[in-house]
Amino acid sequence: MSELQAGSLLQGGKYIIEKVLGQGGFGITYLAEQTNLGRKVCIKEFFMKEYGERTATKVSDDDETVLTAVSPVTSAAGEIMDRYRVKFVKEAKTIARLDHPGIVRIHDVFEENGTAYYVMDYIEGESLYEKVKRDGALDENRALEYIHQAAEALAYVHSNNIMHLDFKPANILIRKSDDKAILIDFGTSKQYDSEGSQTSTTPVGLSAGYAPLELMKVGGVQTFSPETDVYSLGATLYYLITGQNPPDASERMEMIMEGETLSFPANISSAVTNAIEKALQSRKKRPQTVAEFLGLLPERKQTRPQVRRPEFCPECGERLAPTAKFCPNCGTKVQLTVDSSSFSDSDKKSSDNTPSTFVSSSQIMSSGSGSIISDDIFENMPGGAILQDYSRASSQSGERTYEMIMVEGGTFNSGGKKIMDNDYIENVRVGDFWLGKTLVSWKLWEDVMGKEPSSVPNHIIVSDERKPLLPISYISWNDAIDFINKLNKKLGTSYRLPTAYEWEYAARGGKHKDPYLYSGSNNLLDVGNYDSIHLHDLCSLKPNSLGFYDMSGCLWQWTSSQCNMLGSIKQEGSQRIVCGGAVNLGAKYSLLSRCQLFYKPSESEVYFGLRLAHDINGFKEIIY
Repeated sequence: MSELQAGSLLQGGKYIIEKVLGQGGFGITYLAEQTNLGRKVCIKEFFMKEYGERTATKVSDDDETVLTAVSPVTSAAGEIMDRYRVKFVKEAKTIARLDHPGIVRIHDVFEENGTAYYVMDYIEGESLYEKVKRDGALDENRALEYIHQAAEALAYVHSNNIMHLDFKPANILIRKSDDKAILIDFGTSKQYDSEGSQTSTTPVGLSAGYAPLELMKVGGVQTFSPETDVYSLGATLYYLITGQNPPDASERMEMIMEGETLSFPANISSAVTNAIEKALQSRKKRPQTVAEFLGLLPERKQTRPQVRRPEFCPECGERLAPTAKFCPNCGTKVQLTVDSSSFSDSDKKSSDNTPSTFVSSSQIMSSGSGSIISDDIFENMPGGAILQDYSRASSQSGERTYEMIMVEGGTFNSGGKKIMDNDYIENVRVGDFWLGKTLVSWKLWEDVMGKEPSSVPNHIIVSDERKPLLPISYISWNDAIDFINKLNKKLGTSYRLPTAYEWEYAARGGKHKDPYLYSGSNNLLDVGNYDSIHLHDLCSLKPNSLGFYDMSGCLWQWTSSQCNMLGSIKQEGSQRIVCGGAVNLGAKYSLLSRCQLFYKPSESEVYFGLRLAHDINGFKEIIY
């Protein structure tokens, strides 16, 4: 017997072991209870089964002897275990610093019983390996949805100079509550210094079919090489769509040398099969980054939640008012239902200005075949705006709404801002805030200001039909502030410009940490334009994962951030930062790594526009 028994105590009773969840060559994972908080947690124990054994301990003469301590089988094995236990603790602390919704969180690390442990979130669900083994191969769209979620987490890991080195279906959990993919088991990960050299040496457990050839060589991977994990990413997608493990790396190399290709189901698109074939190539020929691999995949369908209110109370049958939170007759709390329908990204390209419904997955709770959404989530949202059908309201009354999306704060690497060709990366934390789904339109500008910007040339004429569809341009920072001041005076609100950090955080997908070159895609033409003099209509191209449109390759967008002449973001200086790139400057200025420049507040250009921001409190929607 190698595992701790149910009822075993750790940390003086802080944790009580309930059962074993999994066991590998270098560790055992347990379900446990954290007694001081009364919650379930997952505990990983460092246990090298080829080198160690469980031995009996006895606290006192009155206590029953139990097998808890871990001892080496030989003195040589003890030296190996000691060395790797130190690495296990060090790397657990490194992973604990990661902050991404698609990565399991580590809460505690400690040493006990002659070995080491770390404590993680307990995620109720099943691995992708278990799901496919039980139900068979996934349809292409669902497989792509899971692979994108896991890949975004993997790209975030890479952004911290860490490689996972054991990316596979068994290490991707699908959370039962929201069907989201969570990346787990970093037991074989390695961290690299700024020069790309390895700083940790935890042994790599090779997973047949998912580990590339370079991991099988003596010494493994000594420098930071994201393409190693990309191989495993492609192999994982192969398993999801075929239901079969891919051939091991040596067999795969033989297939390539003999000109053989992999076998795929007939209903799988050529784009997916091509991406997998390229990922499972030799090291230099495969995609070198997660973003490059994702760029080879086809557009996936997404799910848009539709929120519905009950017309009658389910308990007493009383008719309910459209905004009722409780039944006036029996007091039953009104529950909103969420139905999901699929649509492809290409289907979303439309020239109308109809707002979409955006509800975060954390706000949706499983309820059998449907979902229930608590009315509480609308407390801080714009007076029912999410529930209204503005396409219908607009056609009847002419009213339009400037829709805002709430962005949940977090940390991110704000980097590569090549202002004046100065490259730097900062780790930045931003708080929660609201940001406009779109740029301010020509129509909204004129409704507030009563006129078009003074710098618009006389030969530029925008028809009334086009004004709601085009973003306002030709504005200086001073013009933007004048507009916001008049808007706030008119509505009694406190709208503002976003900071440069807020803008970039939202453009990169916020907590999703999108792995794309541009905001929402690796292909600029999906989300913007370049080398053009023509602006596209609002909401006519693809949004990013948070639902924001036109963050890349449309207009330079003013922010509230100041900077000095060297380009450093500060709270002083005469220059103001613009973000996003514009259609006239080429694709490279729309890259998220090069999306900022700065100008004098009085400068106005044809390609300058604005997007509104708002603090969480005191939010009020704009209807115009």
